[in-house]
Amino acid sequence: MTDGKLIRERIGKSGLKYNFIAQSIGISPQSLRRKINGDSDFLTEEATKLCDVLGITSPQEKDRLFFAKKVDLQSTKERK
Repeated sequence: MTDGKLIRERIGKSGLKYNFIAQSIGISPQSLRRKINGDSDFLTEEATKLCDVLGITSPQEKDRLFFAKKVDLQSTKERK
């Protein structure tokens, strides 16, 4: 699951515009927003290009961006 909040933070820190980023990775700005919001998934190539555009090189940060764990608090409580 994509960590949209973290991606939005990285985009904000970069100073780049969504239109520029979307064009750089080969998708529309609307598609970029849907992917960041978790409405659709990033393709591997798109995720790689996004990291390149944002200057993200750390494998750990890439994992946090694109392989975020969604915690189901209700299931956690039921197990206790």
